[in-house]
Amino acid sequence: MRRILFAALLIALPACYVVGLRRGDRPRIVEIRPDSAPADPWRATQLTIRGSGFLPEGNTVRFGAVVIPDLASAAEGTEIRFYVPREFPTVGEAAPPPLGPGEYAVTVQNRHGASNSVVVTLTWPRN
Repeated sequence: MRRILFAALLIALPACYVVGLRRGDRPRIVEIRPDSAPADPWRATQLTIRGSGFLPEGNTVRFGAVVIPDLASAAEGTEIRFYVPREFPTVGEAAPPPLGPGEYAVTVQNRHGASNSVVVTLTWPRN
């Protein structure tokens, strides 16, 4: 019986490794700094996502409905930096509406899966 279990483990473990089923591969967001920024179309605000499981390149950040593709990570795969989007994407010839104040869910996706969601708040710009 022990030989059968041992043989099964020898077959199953390499198979799990080959298809990418190792624990910890999926991206995970620990925090986003700053967690609040002005919704100002005239000023670029950089955010830093801190977490784990980010690939050296090929990470996609979703900021609400806005998709920001092909971002690189820094700090050995523990940080991704990006700028707050200024507007929502549109289809056709309509002018894109600006991102207004509110709460936006942020996630990271790469070939290992999608992360948890963390909220960033956009506030009214100060004059």
